[in-house]
Amino acid sequence: MRRLFQGLTAACAALLLSAPTAPAPTAPTAPSAAPPAAATGQFLHLSDLHFNPFADPTLFPQLNAAPVDQWEGIFKASGVQQPNTDPLTDSNYPLLASALTAAQPTKPYDYVVVTGDYLAHGFEDQLRGLTSDPAVQQAFTAKTVSFVNRMLGQAFPGSPLIATLGNNDSVCGDYQLTPGGDILAPVGVDLPVIARDPAALADFVAGGYYRTPHPVVPKLDFIVLSVFWSERYQDTCGAPAQTPAQDQYTWLAAKLQEQQQAGRKAILLMHIPPGIDGFGSYHHKGNPVKTLWGKDEVMLGKVLALLSKYRAQLVGGYAGHTHMDEFRVLADPAPYLAIRMGPSVTPYSGNRPAFTTFTYNPGDGSALDYAVTNFSSAGWAPAYSFRALYGAKRYDPATLLKLSRLIRSDPGTQNIFGNFYAGGNSTPAQRPRDAPWFACALGMPTVQAYQPCVTTAPPRLRKRL
Repeated sequence: MRRLFQGLTAACAALLLSAPTAPAPTAPTAPSAAPPAAATGQFLHLSDLHFNPFADPTLFPQLNAAPVDQWEGIFKASGVQQPNTDPLTDSNYPLLASALTAAQPTKPYDYVVVTGDYLAHGFEDQLRGLTSDPAVQQAFTAKTVSFVNRMLGQAFPGSPLIATLGNNDSVCGDYQLTPGGDILAPVGVDLPVIARDPAALADFVAGGYYRTPHPVVPKLDFIVLSVFWSERYQDTCGAPAQTPAQDQYTWLAAKLQEQQQAGRKAILLMHIPPGIDGFGSYHHKGNPVKTLWGKDEVMLGKVLALLSKYRAQLVGGYAGHTHMDEFRVLADPAPYLAIRMGPSVTPYSGNRPAFTTFTYNPGDGSALDYAVTNFSSAGWAPAYSFRALYGAKRYDPATLLKLSRLIRSDPGTQNIFGNFYAGGNSTPAQRPRDAPWFACALGMPTVQAYQPCVTTAPPRLRKRL
């Protein structure tokens, strides 16, 4: 994504705020042998891995000729043995392997979610510089995603992997995933939660979106979205008559209606969340305001209205894309959906590599708390837990909406958010004069709401979550 200012802060802030019906026939079937309910469940959230198999460019002939089950040995024999931390680079094999090792729990995760961007920035350009054969390009791109999924499976055996592709995950090009083509078929048959469900596989091959049952919670599903609503998406390799953004909207509307009719709930999984691009808007100083979904906000408005209509079915949301430690919260006018945006494993945007572990309620699937672990020269180490850092009683949409207002209005809370935004590295989100560009994006998903927010200082709020 975009490159942020580099450098380290002197120290992260240690401030704490004072604590104060029968299912429809088309709905997926819950797992037949769900484990017994526990007091809390745990899952791992990884985002923006951006794995670069070309970190050692001499390996391509071997990797191209070998099946993915031999790739690990090839990388281990490489001259590149240290995790990369340079913000001009993407995740090499040692960094990705170290992240997965650091993320291994004392007891298995109930599941693992990956919110997209498996592949390095400029992956397709690097690959085209090594081979001009379109068939080889497609096969190698799919093999690279498959290899990362294989690493995940080996690191977290028995934990179902629920994943989506990001804007970089395409043989056609960045933000150019081709509906009905590209790498969708080989990736779909490689992911067990998709491959075992004919309906999910058909949907994924058609557009990269799918629905799959939650592995623990009865009557709860993951609804996984593709990147077609991105402000930058282009269908350059597909047929001219294709309408991927509208097709995904139609598909989502049908699925949410089925959830309602079946009495089922849903967790939304996506790479790019709805709302405003805080860094892009800061960079352009609001001329124009940069959006994450939709070139003219028409599709954003349609989707927000759809989500609000079916708010009773929505349990939570997970995304990534910006590489930063942030969130989006939707309200209409009451808050109804919290979307956690996981920080990236790659250091590409000037952030420290990171991953997130969540605790959740196995009764309904709602998130309870999360903890972030990040990487520095000292290795992987815990950074913070949400409820302890902000003195919050819970993690839910109401708390996040209040927190978004505190980040805009309270210097102490703003300082905490800014210091952790890039995992401790320096960003404009730390500077009081620039912070509104980032803080207003958290709870203002439309241009109409965002523009006055960045130009008008909000009243001081009580520091109480």
